[in-house]
Amino acid sequence: MPKPAKPASEPVTTPETKADIYADPLVYDILHAEDTARDARVIEKLTRQYVPNSGFGALRLLEPASGTGRYQIALARRGHHTTGIDLDSGMLAFARQRAQEHEVAHLVAHITADMRTFAPPKPRCNAAFNLINSIRHLLSDAAMAKHMAAVGKALVPGGVYIVGIELIDRVTTEATEDIWMGHRGSLAVHQLINYLPPGMHGGPKRREQVVSSVTVRNTRTDASRQIDSAYWLRTYTPAEWTSLVYRCGWEVIGQHTSSGAPMPLRPYGYRLCILRQRAGDVHQRAAAARGNRGG
Repeated sequence: MPKPAKPASEPVTTPETKADIYADPLVYDILHAEDTARDARVIEKLTRQYVPNSGFGALRLLEPASGTGRYQIALARRGHHTTGIDLDSGMLAFARQRAQEHEVAHLVAHITADMRTFAPPKPRCNAAFNLINSIRHLLSDAAMAKHMAAVGKALVPGGVYIVGIELIDRVTTEATEDIWMGHRGSLAVHQLINYLPPGMHGGPKRREQVVSSVTVRNTRTDASRQIDSAYWLRTYTPAEWTSLVYRCGWEVIGQHTSSGAPMPLRPYGYRLCILRQRAGDVHQRAAAARGNRGG
């Protein structure tokens, strides 16, 4: 997996960082371009499948940690309205420019905000989505609870949250390595990523250390530069994930592969989890809200 979009998280001790690929939106966008159109189709398909009365017409979709807005553009080209939430002003400026270039700016909105505390967009959305492990940047249960509450307020009744997450067996998991490549115009980008599971880096026991080395080369001049960085992602076993989701007032109502097919019966690996707020929790919150207004 390439590095997910960068949400806000509480201050933590992180690995030393020489430079941050997130500071270069163009390089980041090039590396993440592959499969964007496919993922947009899957988001649309799963939203229509799970959200009542969403089978026709344009959808309203929310993306926390929206980064360069590539999913927003792909979904807008399919006729849908999207709102992206991100804290990085450089990323959002890039996203706005790209939306204008693709002539879909009228269908996309961008909000500079913390993914734990953002105000819900109006009107509310049919679904929210957060792919490629971006949610694992939230490094505590408390941060996740705030985020899930904010997402819940942004959705229509029966709306769903589509979360792409890797679940692991922390006892047997081993270090892995990925290579990602992309190009656009005269820029060629190569990324080598090493994933060091808990217990291999001397850091917190629930956190995976991700070490990224990116080479950016201009194919016309052959000039190149290096971007090296390291960061943490929180890890989840299946039991930890479903328990936390439940305690946040949600439940897992479906699991799918990246292509949108039903997830095979295996506990570990990457999947798209379809989350919906539990009916009792929604009703209790609505009653509490009515009581607060009455007071």
